[in-house]
Amino acid sequence: MNCKEARILCNTTIGMVKLVKMIDLPGTREMIESTGAELESIDGVTSVHSLFYRMSSRYYQIIGNHAEYYREALRFLGCTDASELDDAEKLQWAITTTLAALLGEGVYNFGELVSRDALIKCLYLLNCLN
Repeated sequence: MNCKEARILCNTTIGMVKLVKMIDLPGTREMIESTGAELESIDGVTSVHSLFYRMSSRYYQIIGNHAEYYREALRFLGCTDASELDDAEKLQWAITTTLAALLGEGVYNFGELVSRDALIKCLYLLNCLN
């Protein structure tokens, strides 16, 4: 790990503390903006990418920005080895990312989703079970 990655790791940890423990949303936003710009200057994907995207996706989830949460969650999942997540975490990421795709403006067209035959059949089957 080089100095830049170490600084990003420290800032990401501070950002997570501000977000989760201090509930300092403006402070977390500042950390995301400053650290994100520095992260973009790194070539390739490093170990700090996953941690940063976990923090940034959590921030966007908390403030209810579904489109940004979806984007950052996909970045997190793309940088993270699935074996690092337990089954409960995998399920949580799957649920929240799917909901964000449906709720996020410009992420997924709900009309397209409803027009799919497979979804209509699933809804019909669920209705029959009730």
